[in-house]
Amino acid sequence: MNKTLAIAAVLSLSAQGAQARRIDLNSFSLPGLDAAAVSGLSSEIPVPVSDVETVGPRVTLLLAADQSNRRDPVWPGYDVFGQPVLLYEAGVRSFLIAHPNPPAGYEPALSSPRPVFVKQGPVPGLNFTFEFHFPLNGADTFAYRYEAQDRPAQDVRTVVHERFHVFQKTGFRPGRYGKRASEPDGEDLAMAALEQKALKLALYAQGTRAAAGYAGQFIAVREARYARFPDARLPETYEERSEGTARYVDLVLNLRQEVSPQPGGTAASLLPYLDSFPDVDKMGKSRYYGTGAAQGLLLDKAGRDDWKALVAAGQSPYEVTFQTFRPANPAAALAEAKLEHGYDALLATGLQKVSAFQAAKTAAIAAYNALPGPEWSVPAALSMGYSAASPTYKLGPSETLMPTTYMVDAAMEGYEFNLTDRPVVLGGNEVRFHAAAAVVLNGRPFALADGAYPFEALSVSAAGLKVSVSRPGTLTVAGGKALVTLLQ
Repeated sequence: MNKTLAIAAVLSLSAQGAQARRIDLNSFSLPGLDAAAVSGLSSEIPVPVSDVETVGPRVTLLLAADQSNRRDPVWPGYDVFGQPVLLYEAGVRSFLIAHPNPPAGYEPALSSPRPVFVKQGPVPGLNFTFEFHFPLNGADTFAYRYEAQDRPAQDVRTVVHERFHVFQKTGFRPGRYGKRASEPDGEDLAMAALEQKALKLALYAQGTRAAAGYAGQFIAVREARYARFPDARLPETYEERSEGTARYVDLVLNLRQEVSPQPGGTAASLLPYLDSFPDVDKMGKSRYYGTGAAQGLLLDKAGRDDWKALVAAGQSPYEVTFQTFRPANPAAALAEAKLEHGYDALLATGLQKVSAFQAAKTAAIAAYNALPGPEWSVPAALSMGYSAASPTYKLGPSETLMPTTYMVDAAMEGYEFNLTDRPVVLGGNEVRFHAAAAVVLNGRPFALADGAYPFEALSVSAAGLKVSVSRPGTLTVAGGKALVTLLQ
């Protein structure tokens, strides 16, 4: 079960949460790659020993990544410490790096290559795994919270990845985001798997002609998919431009020899994405971390030194890939891909996956509707985080049912909402859930009954649930539903 995180930022609730998971490199087969070396990879990438005793492995690795990037930038204009970075071991201590004015209590630990300060004890207000913009003594700081048992190399990759998202806000021309209304069917999953097979072989092909041939297959298959589902093009290429380039950056930089190399290199780290058969719920976001990063490596291999500038200026990696490898005969390339990679077997698997997914979706919706208590609807917030497990189920263009939700946390002026361990539906501007809760309206206990009730203050509480409102709004109750709206 993959844990999904979407943490502490301006959050598009229609999108699935960004995933940060450790990947398994111990199962694959690829011509020309030393499989024995990769299968013997230890469970944790070794870290440099210098200064580890002083500042720990995460700071050491992050400084190594920064030094490598300063010598040889992984992306034009990207700076690992483009803003100060706070690394917080939850409840224990925190390291503050490259901060111009450390708050009281932070003691110097290192002076170079970047100033590092350390402080014992908790960091008040840092409740999410990471925050893009955490105000700290007058400086806009990137903050990352970790547990001691977490893997240092994975933590540093996440910091580099999420810091690149901050860079994208100013370093990239804004892109167009689209929502896919259609739901993938068995053929769509099979064609997506066919894409991945062709893309993987393009990465590992010996010689430019063979690589171009497989890249042409990839394009032919994808264009055939987009002909069936035109609404998939914009969201997929958007995610490849956003998450795919961030995955490219975190892998290429962190797997360099002087940072934390691993057998097989960067391309091998993408095999779990390219070898896994797509699931329906992975077609919304998480698949494109891998396909976007793989196209970046393919464009590097083809000598397209301009692809990063083109992507920053507004194109997607796929648009540059299309320009570079467009097949002369797409129909022939598609037929060749289907024959070479066993499309009939892929289609059978895709149909089975969709059937199982739809059955699970029907059961999950029924289970959600049968939960005790009224269905509450409370406002979403721009500053909002959630943690859930896949699978999740799309209920409409902007609604997603998350049966296994660990946490939702939202806040804005006069409004706080905290929920743990309860199924939820995320909508475009609301969060829905079932709860038999205690309600206090304008300072008095309130028993739910159909009607509309203006309030100046509202509290809704139950085990693992707290809604606190101290601004004008309305509670509307009807037909087993309770809707909280706030006045602007």
